[in-house]
Amino acid sequence: MTPEQEPEQEQEQEQQAGSDAGLDASALGCPAAHSTPTFPADEAPGLESAPKTEPEPGPEPEPVPRPIRVLLVDDHLMVRDGLGALLRRDPGIKLIGVAGDGDEAVRMSNELEPDVVVLDVCMPGMNGIEAAGRIRALPAGVQVIALSAHANQHFVQQMAAAGASGFVQKDQSAEDLLAAIHQVGAGKPFFPLEPDPIEEAPFNRLSTRERALLDAMARNSASRNIAEAMGISPKTVDTYRRRIMKKLGFSTPEELLRYATALGVSSVGSVTRNGV
Repeated sequence: MTPEQEPEQEQEQEQQAGSDAGLDASALGCPAAHSTPTFPADEAPGLESAPKTEPEPGPEPEPVPRPIRVLLVDDHLMVRDGLGALLRRDPGIKLIGVAGDGDEAVRMSNELEPDVVVLDVCMPGMNGIEAAGRIRALPAGVQVIALSAHANQHFVQQMAAAGASGFVQKDQSAEDLLAAIHQVGAGKPFFPLEPDPIEEAPFNRLSTRERALLDAMARNSASRNIAEAMGISPKTVDTYRRRIMKKLGFSTPEELLRYATALGVSSVGSVTRNGV
């Protein structure tokens, strides 16, 4: 190497040494000369960690009320099918059974213990008045809504006296029946008119003989046959009939006959046992 080449070699060596000194410090596992150290947020010097807050609990969900358990009683299949379909559409009502007569209604009420029994008033065999009294006597405390094709206030009174908490006519709207079920299921009565007190009920003004004549009318409307069954004359039958019409507020014998027929045979004795 000539003397002229020595300074150039020294200069190249200095430049190489400087280049090696400038390698990325991170490649050697050392911090860079001018890098800023990083710390976790809760360990940064001079900073306090933010307090951790629990989310506030939301409002308690409203409890879903239990549907009203209903037993439907009517002696007509078409009525049972139609009203049954209506009740099944209401989410607040659960139809738990159907019955076709009073005896079946009492038995199923005892077995199923429904909240409410929708009970037809006029049925063959045990009518709704007697069935209502027996159902209300059950230990389960079953409520009864009377269902009737007759708007006569005497039916309302007699069903109320037998323990019914509501009365709905069959020519009322479906909404009326649903409202009656919900209202009675909540422990409130549902009557088109407030029934008279039991002691003031017109039916209670009838004598035992007059009630017996109503029973005979339900069996046979002919005055002669009624007279023979009761051992009195046809003229006496007419006299009793007029007295009954006056006490109950009927204006024609036909109205009285429809009333007696709707109550059914032996209903007078049933009503008497129920305190009417």
